[in-house]
Amino acid sequence: MWTFAGKTKMSNLLRKIAIGGAIVGFAAVSLPAFGVVSDACKADLSQCTTEELTEYIAELSATLQALQNQLNALQGEGTTPTTPTASTYTGIPAGFTFTKNLYQGMRDQDVVYLKKVLDVEVPDHAPWTGSSYFGSKTKAAVIAFQTKYKTEISNYAGYTIHCTGFVGKGTRAQLNALLSATPPTPPAPSCSTDADCDTGYKCQDGVCVKKSADEITTENECTAVGYYWYNDACHEEAQPAQAGLTVALADDTPGAAIIPDGSLYNPVLKLDFTAGGQEVVVTGITITRGGYVANTNITGISAWDEEGNRLGNIVTALTAEGQATIDFGSNDLVISDGETKSVTIKVNIAASTNSGTLNFKVASKDDIAVEDGVTINGTFPIVSNTMSITNGATSLGDVRVSAVSVGALASSTAQSGSGNVKVGDEDVTIAKFRFTQNNSKEAIQIEKVVVYVEGTVNEDKDLKNFELYAPDGTLLASAEKAVDRYVTFNLDTPYEIPKGMTKDLTVKVDIVDGSTHYFRAQIQNDYDVMIKGKTTGAYLVPEDSNGNAFDAGTDGANDNSWFRIKVGGLTVSKAATSPTGNVSPGDQDVV
Repeated sequence: MWTFAGKTKMSNLLRKIAIGGAIVGFAAVSLPAFGVVSDACKADLSQCTTEELTEYIAELSATLQALQNQLNALQGEGTTPTTPTASTYTGIPAGFTFTKNLYQGMRDQDVVYLKKVLDVEVPDHAPWTGSSYFGSKTKAAVIAFQTKYKTEISNYAGYTIHCTGFVGKGTRAQLNALLSATPPTPPAPSCSTDADCDTGYKCQDGVCVKKSADEITTENECTAVGYYWYNDACHEEAQPAQAGLTVALADDTPGAAIIPDGSLYNPVLKLDFTAGGQEVVVTGITITRGGYVANTNITGISAWDEEGNRLGNIVTALTAEGQATIDFGSNDLVISDGETKSVTIKVNIAASTNSGTLNFKVASKDDIAVEDGVTINGTFPIVSNTMSITNGATSLGDVRVSAVSVGALASSTAQSGSGNVKVGDEDVTIAKFRFTQNNSKEAIQIEKVVVYVEGTVNEDKDLKNFELYAPDGTLLASAEKAVDRYVTFNLDTPYEIPKGMTKDLTVKVDIVDGSTHYFRAQIQNDYDVMIKGKTTGAYLVPEDSNGNAFDAGTDGANDNSWFRIKVGGLTVSKAATSPTGNVSPGDQDVV
């Protein structure tokens, strides 16, 4: 990363680069492509915008790196250690450079080429199809790439980056630097038959040549040569955007798996929703069960967005036709024009199921609920992979949840008494919840706790800065305020409770307003906590403290955990500096 103080230093730097290029003949060096820097900026740095200047620095950094590589090669020293010298990225056209931002949810041919680089640079990534879709697996691989090249990317970007999985200017620069350092693609290999050629190529006149899209019949072969696969066929051009909403099976939809009974939130189907020509609001979805399992063994079905937020409530029973209609409620999925968002369907399996198979589908476009009569496109039915169910009793952990008294008020006292907290109190302990791992099968990991705040408090202004603490005082998660009466604690690092152990988690809050208002914090439903078995990786069904079914609104609440915010008092007294003395008739404005 460079710093400079004005036009003179930059001009000298440019002059040195130009002279160095003339001496060693660097005119033919292949340099990375960057965003556009205006000619006016290059001629006079005082005319540069902040964005142009930042881009110019990145461009010059990459130029110097490429020049250094060329000089090292001429001197027999090889390129710098961070730039590959022997790796090639097959399937990327000669001279290609990354010129646009890439991010999760988009579809673009550049994503295909990005994956080909990632296949070489971070080969231990989760498997993918190599399509043009930028999904969660691609994002994870990009984060690994950014971690690997953090110093180089930060130099290109002009600041220390955070590895977020977004392919911006700095990451593009590193990708292009790697491409520029890759040896030229060798001449097409000779061949006798098609078997001598790579995937997507054929033998013609003794050399391997790329097939046309019409000659390719599989998605793997299509994407391997940089074409687009849609409508069950290979195309040389990207799929035109369709007006309305297009629904499709996501590339990274869950594969066939074994699900233990007695487990929650098992992902079974992932859908991509793409808006074309307008913003689209999806308000709900109907899912139909298939496979060999009774409807009564499906105890919950839910929809989740890419950020891990549940859309609407959990449907706890299927209809006689094996269907569940999930109304997103206040969590409608809003998709901008040209944007793709994903929704994952997750299911809960009853502990008594023991065995069976299941899959889920969106049977027709009528099963997608949208606002304003938007046209829905797609190939229906969209069907998940088939999952097998096994007996989880021998391996799943046992978790019990209950509320613990914090020595507050009973309900009747909170509604009419003088109060036990006042405006201005901070870090008030308002609830404690006890989590017990009750068998020896596996440790448990708490990932999410949702607390319901009942009473008369105004959630927008009375209570702020909710915090969840471990028994040793470690802050596990925080939330600014309640939303629709719920406070959501997402734990960045799951809190682990060993086998046979009990831990109490504490909720604290600041009282900022609300005289005479009263409230209580509780875990309202068993699905308001997400607890995973450490060994099995399955989400577990919380029970009450006695091992029975968790009763909504009862087991997660304590009778003596109510709070009432006191009425403030006003004391009036004469100040010591108040004037004293005599006044005469007719005096005015006397203090």
